[in-house]
Amino acid sequence: MPAGRELRARAVSAGDHAGDQRIGRFLPSLLRRELQLAGMRCAVWEKVSTRNKELRILDAFDAVLAAGRLAAHRSVWDTPFVEEMREWRPGGRGRDDGLDAVAGCLADEPVRLPRVETAICNPQQIWRPGAGSLLRVDDAFDP
Repeated sequence: MPAGRELRARAVSAGDHAGDQRIGRFLPSLLRRELQLAGMRCAVWEKVSTRNKELRILDAFDAVLAAGRLAAHRSVWDTPFVEEMREWRPGGRGRDDGLDAVAGCLADEPVRLPRVETAICNPQQIWRPGAGSLLRVDDAFDP
C-alpha cells in the first residue's frame, strides 16, 4: 500500500462513530503526532458521526452507484470489501465496517459528474462563462 508521501496527501480524515470510545477519539491526535514525526505536512480532519451507519452507507453509495461513477483499483478485488458490498443489506447483520469507511470517503469527496457541451443558443448571446454547457444526467435506472 502506498505511503502518504507517495500519494502526496494534503489532508486525512480520521474520527469515530458515536459510542465508539476505544481508539476513535484518540486517533486524530495520534495521527497528527506520527505525521509530524515523519516530517509530513498533512492536515488531519477530526470527524465524529452520530448518524445511523445504514443511512451513512446508503446516502454515500446511492448516487454514486446510480451514476455508474464508482471506480476502484484492481487490488480492491483481493480484499473482503467486494464480498462485503455484495452481501450487505440494510437492516442485516453482516459485516459493514469497510462499507462505512468507504462511505465516509465518498462523503468527503463528492462525485464529479462530467459536463456535456451543448449549443443552446447563438454563441454571441452567451455572456457568462460556462453558460453554453449543460449537465446531462441519465435517469433511466432502476434504484
